[in-house]
Amino acid sequence: MTKQVFTKAFKLEAVRLLEAGKQPATAIARELGIKREKLYAWRNQLREKGADGFHDRPGARRATRVPRSSG
Repeated sequence: MTKQVFTKAFKLEAVRLLEAGKQPATAIARELGIKREKLYAWRNQLREKGADGFHDRPGARRATRVPRSSG
């Protein structure tokens, strides 16, 4: 099984959805195809290191599409 690597933009959008509070973390994680714990880890990383804490890895397989929450 190949480890998924997500883009900086994907992580930032995922955290934005979490912070918006319109959906529970479990629903967001399910919609994005990630574990809820990963979503919280990204939020914590953003709080500790800012957006510069997220790096894109060249040549890695990336998930780039983030569903937008409705409403």
